[in-house]
Amino acid sequence: MYLEDVKNDENICKQFSEQEIDYCKKRKNFLESLAGKMAAKKAVNKLFENSIDLSSIEIINSKIGTPEVYLNGKKTEIKCSISHSNKKAVAVACKDNLVGVDIEEENKNVDDHFMRFVFSDREIRDNENLWIEKFCIKEAVIKILNNVKNMREIEIVQGKIYVFGEYDKSLTFNINHKKGYVIASVIKL
Repeated sequence: MYLEDVKNDENICKQFSEQEIDYCKKRKNFLESLAGKMAAKKAVNKLFENSIDLSSIEIINSKIGTPEVYLNGKKTEIKCSISHSNKKAVAVACKDNLVGVDIEEENKNVDDHFMRFVFSDREIRDNENLWIEKFCIKEAVIKILNNVKNMREIEIVQGKIYVFGEYDKSLTFNINHKKGYVIASVIKL
């Protein structure tokens, strides 16, 4: 979802609860946060074949910041993940599995400091030159696994996700390139 869609459509603001708007006002970028919540509402609505009024879906962040889905004021078990980057927001929702998503600009600067901070020696040796894609996958995995605090604890080597050095067969990912952005979605099966 583009920020312009949120900014230019008066009806979109009617789709948010006071609590959602208050949360977004406290964020660094109000419009990006609103766009992220709208993307999440639309992702949840797709689970119901677009049969729900968006204003009855609330995306409320927990104390640790995780988005939680409420329908008609009641918390659901639906899992949701939101990401935004420079005027673009994406979200995924799933009824049964944990999900994570991240979006980054394709031309993000990958300098030596970034490489050492984010990637393990094994990943650098693997040298697939998919640094932004791997970064997005790692960000999405962190949203799923609360016990991972350091990007280097997650490794993406030859198309597999390793957590704490062990291959995690339960994590699968998808990468999309769209209009100058990389979008990674990860699901824990």
